[in-house]
Amino acid sequence: TKLETSRLLLKRATHEDLSFFKTFLGSVPLTRFLPKKRIYTQEEIEEYVQDRTKHWEKGYGTYIITLKDYPSEKIGYVGIEQIENTELDGLRGGIMTEYTGNGFVYESTLACIKEYFAEKRNEKIYAVFFQENIKSGKIIEKLDMQKEDDLKAYDLDGLLYYSIDYERFNKAWNEHCS
Repeated sequence: TKLETSRLLLKRATHEDLSFFKTFLGSVPLTRFLPKKRIYTQEEIEEYVQDRTKHWEKGYGTYIITLKDYPSEKIGYVGIEQIENTELDGLRGGIMTEYTGNGFVYESTLACIKEYFAEKRNEKIYAVFFQENIKSGKIIEKLDMQKEDDLKAYDLDGLLYYSIDYERFNKAWNEHCS
C-alpha cells in the first residue's frame, strides 16, 4: 500500500526501513516525546520495526514518509495502529528534525486518516501525546480532534488523549481541500 499527497509519498513500513528507525529511535531529541522518553536499544528498535511490519496483517499500519522530489530520502513515519492492550486505533508518527515546520506531519496524517476511514467509517481514531509536546498538540488542534478526558490507554503520567470520528474528519478534510 502506498499513499500520495501533493508533496509526499508514503509507503508501508517494512524491515527494509530498519536503518531509518535506527537513526530515528537512536536520537535523544526525536525520542523525548515517545513513551520510553529515551533512545531505544538495538533490540528494542528491531522489535519496533518487527511490530510495525506485523501490524500490516490487520490491513492498516505505519508508513514511511518521503518527499516526492527525493523518494529515497526517508524523512519520517506516520500511521494508525491498534493501541496495545486495547481495541482502540491510534495515530503514531514522527519526523526528522530538519523537516519540521513544513506541514509534512499534518499532510501525511491527513492522508493516513483519509485512507483509514475509507475502510472503517464507524470508528474513531485516537491521538495520545505528552502534554509538553506542543507541536503534536498543534497538529491535533488543526485536525479538529476532540479531547477525551475519561480515556487512559497507557499507564504514563502527562498524556493527553484526543479522538476524531469520520464525520468530524470529513469536515476537516473538506476545509483542507478548499
